Amino acid sequence: MNANDAEDEPEQSLNPLDAASGGEEGVQDTFEHQEGSIAYVVVASCIGFFLFGYDTGVVSGAADWAQKEFGLSDGQLGVAVGITAVAAAAACLTASWMNNHYGRRVTIMISASLYTLGALMVAFSTGFASIVAGRTILGWAIGLATTTVPLYVAECVPPSQRGRMITLNDLCVASGQVVAGLCNIIAKPHWRLSMGIAAVPAAVQFVMFITLPESPRVLARQGKTVDADAVFKRFNGNSDAALLELRGMHHQVRQSIAATPFLDAWRTAAHRRAFLLGMFMMVMNQASGINTVMYYSAKLLETAGFSETEAIWGALVCDITQAVGVCISLYYMEKLGRRKLAILSASLVFPFISMLGASFLGGLRAVSLVCVGGYLFSFGLGLSGVPWTVNSEIFALPIRSQGQAQAIFTNWFLNGIIAIVFRMFIDDLLSFFFFFFGFVSLTGAIWMYRYLPETKGLTLEQIEGIFRVPLSTAVRNGPPALELDEEEPQ
Repeated sequence: MNANDAEDEPEQSLNPLDAASGGEEGVQDTFEHQEGSIAYVVVASCIGFFLFGYDTGVVSGAADWAQKEFGLSDGQLGVAVGITAVAAAAACLTASWMNNHYGRRVTIMISASLYTLGALMVAFSTGFASIVAGRTILGWAIGLATTTVPLYVAECVPPSQRGRMITLNDLCVASGQVVAGLCNIIAKPHWRLSMGIAAVPAAVQFVMFITLPESPRVLARQGKTVDADAVFKRFNGNSDAALLELRGMHHQVRQSIAATPFLDAWRTAAHRRAFLLGMFMMVMNQASGINTVMYYSAKLLETAGFSETEAIWGALVCDITQAVGVCISLYYMEKLGRRKLAILSASLVFPFISMLGASFLGGLRAVSLVCVGGYLFSFGLGLSGVPWTVNSEIFALPIRSQGQAQAIFTNWFLNGIIAIVFRMFIDDLLSFFFFFFGFVSLTGAIWMYRYLPETKGLTLEQIEGIFRVPLSTAVRNGPPALELDEEEPQ
């Protein structure tokens, strides 16, 4: 299908909810209301990442109570915890297809519906099988949300705000973990309540997205030029820079209306570089050990010698330190840029996670608490948010859904494997795991110094040009200028 075909065909919505919500018709009138604002978009989108953070935090406390109630073995508990990540990885494989066929908006609404269902299933579970079923649905919902929400935000907001807005997702992850820690303290043995209450924000997100439009770039690919321009201008304004970005968006759509097939995309050098960079950043996000600390923070502190109550409070304090790190990264994301924050973060993670491993060998209780807090703060500075921000930016429009899905699949696959294996060997190989995570962090810092290009302040179309040359060259020279068709309308 080419651009001429798209112009000849009548505009037909791929959104199954358009009939109920009035479609994108009258979109200019709709945007006179608050729901068209960037703030509303970001708040609605961030709920998905809040739920992601809440699940990783609440399970560290609820898992032990569920294990006691149902008499689960450590292996069964590892499966019940890790199956969410495995399901999220599987969901990423379908998220690309769903984004291409139904758009970002409907995919996020399906995610919210599934999360509501999964949370209620876990809350009313009767044993191992029902917990696994509920957490599998939760994982599917989280996989769809974490793949789609960054794309939706990146395609809506201006380049000058994009990094900060996407990093807000990361702050919501940290906030969700803090709220989960409080719920673990308040609810304690009433783990069903702390797991089931997450259905409420998921339902709120579904309702909020009923009033939101599709992203302008998806509308443009669907041939809905008028609606795409209206959505874009509402979020980006009518400045010269915004109109230039709008021209670049339409130019990119003209170049390729259809999504690039999977194998063809990998055979293209520029696309392959973007794919590999995106996947590597997600390896750094997971293989630096974050979810071993988040899933089992209370367990780790108990192992270090703290009482059960002290461990839960200590885990909450550590969650707050990560939130502080994320807030700092939020401020500096558009000042220092993605590259410097990621390298700084990985460089600081290395000593803290390595000392954490050593503290368990020496039985140093206070040192272990300081190291967990220092690690989470350092991780929050960059490795927490930068991989998600970079992945929402680096893929060209024809491969955007595919590239994001592959990267998030990498994240969740590693998340699940590490969570399951770590729980099984936590008593025998605890220090080894943390030394390995330290090695990954140090190696990753060196790799990012050489190969991670800066994307701060660039339009999505400008970022596409970075990958026309080897990454080491792009790091040195920056992106080439954006080329536009002379006949492109102003």
